[in-house]
Amino acid sequence: MIRKIGVLHKYFTKSHAACQFLDDAIKILQIKGGTLKSHTKTRWSTMWDCFDSIVRLEFAFIRILSEHGNDLSNHIKDILNDLDFYKNCRIVASVLYPLKISVGCLESRTSTLADCYVHLVSLASAIYYLPNRNLEFKNYCIEKYNKRWNEFSNDTYLLAFFLHPGYHGDGIDFGKFHDITIKAAQIWKDMGHDQESCSKLLSQLRKYKLRRPPFDQLYNFNSDTAINWWETARNSKVDWELQALALRIFAITTHSASCERSFSIFGWFYGQRHTNLSLERVEGMCKLHTFYITNAKQELPYYASDTTENLLHYQIIDSMKAIEDELEEIDF
Repeated sequence: MIRKIGVLHKYFTKSHAACQFLDDAIKILQIKGGTLKSHTKTRWSTMWDCFDSIVRLEFAFIRILSEHGNDLSNHIKDILNDLDFYKNCRIVASVLYPLKISVGCLESRTSTLADCYVHLVSLASAIYYLPNRNLEFKNYCIEKYNKRWNEFSNDTYLLAFFLHPGYHGDGIDFGKFHDITIKAAQIWKDMGHDQESCSKLLSQLRKYKLRRPPFDQLYNFNSDTAINWWETARNSKVDWELQALALRIFAITTHSASCERSFSIFGWFYGQRHTNLSLERVEGMCKLHTFYITNAKQELPYYASDTTENLLHYQIIDSMKAIEDELEEIDF
């Protein structure tokens, strides 16, 4: 299927006539979302964009076949006339969509271990509702999902989901509460606390499960985060244990995007620009870069409120390239 989509994308982008046929059909049928999409190997989440574009443009392709069928290559007509091709693209897109959403959410700066658990469940639901018509593909998805699920089969993720104030562990089997308390006690002990403190923690866990004060506050998914909710979930100087544990759990980063970005910057400094700077100088430059990217709104007065972090990142890189190009011209 990926090969067929690649053939279509190449044909409708390289052939001026075919490209015009597709553009005209999109305008006439008022199809939103643009033309055919391609995927990038380094960003596999774009695979959904690729499959979804086929699904969106199905009627455009049908119109092209009826009006310009004689102008198309035979191998292109064979693909576009295959109804199973569109059905299969729709099925694959239904699985890739929750994957794309999950990757985007988990790369967010505010993502937590609970989000990992929630998105895995969402993906399981998408696979469960796959039609049995293509049973081989469904079983393949189940096999791969189970393999990944085993990697996340850790009570720490279950504890994080339980402690997320937006869920309160809804849907967890009743018997799992015992596993949650065991994991919480283990983490609390590893943090250096004694048995008496651990007993107080377990007592607060029970109150949290029953939604008793101060753990009965409402959670707004649009404006709250798990961290700011837990920062206010305490009405006593004595009962602080569960709050401290929850804040520690939700402080764990679910991805290494910031580390990967730093290594990318290092690669640009050393590899692409061929600099001869000392290690200490490059380290300082990377720290400055990371600081200003992270604190752009506070440190850069000209920062636009509608500018995304990635866009600002690319703008800074472009500015640095322009400056260096000017310096190279001066040296020449």
